[in-house]
Formats: sequence, C-alpha cells, structure tokens
Amino acid sequence: MVKKIRVCVKGYTREDGTRVKGHCYKRKDFGAPGKGPKVVQKLGKFGYSTSAGAETRHRALDKAVTVYGYASVRGMVGVQAHVFRKGLKDHAKNVFMDDFEWLVKKYGDGK
Repeated sequence: MVKKIRVCVKGYTREDGTRVKGHCYKRKDFGAPGKGPKVVQKLGKFGYSTSAGAETRHRALDKAVTVYGYASVRGMVGVQAHVFRKGLKDHAKNVFMDDFEWLVKKYGDGK
C-alpha cells in the first residue's frame, strides 16, 4: 500500500499579476520509513521514561550526558519538546520541557 501525504500550497501572485489561490492535494510519500533518529529509545536505555518520576528521569539524563555529552542530550530533549511535540498539549511535552529546563539549569546554556 502506497502511503499518501497531504501537501498544502499557500496562495501567491504570479509575476504577470495573476492571483493563484491556495490549495491542498495528496501525493505519494517518498520518505523512507523508519529512517529518522530514534531519540527517545536512545535515552530509554538509561532508564528515561516520560511516565517516570522527575528524580528517575534526571538520573537517566545525567547518565546520558556522561555518554553522549551535554549538547547532544540537550538537543535530544529539546527536539522532543520544541519540534516533535510543538503543537500538542500532552503530558509528554510538559515532561520534555521541564527536563530541558532542568538540563540548562544544571549544566548551563552550553556556550
């Protein structure tokens, strides 16, 4: 089964002054499945889980920092909080936001 994605195009004005309305259409998804980085699984091997308590998560993040480094772990948590769950209002987003702030507070802003 070929997966389809929805593509939306904003309206625009051509050089000759003709106005083109915005529209949406479906097209074949050319993205390879499963090729993105598995961020949560990388942190999960240290015991990180969004359903765990704050102390357990912070211990897991400390272990991850020793292996991957602060900047990498901050990026992993930050991308979850600010990119992947950007428009959502769920428990996991709040957990990632809190942990991101905790990392910055403990280890500095990385500059």
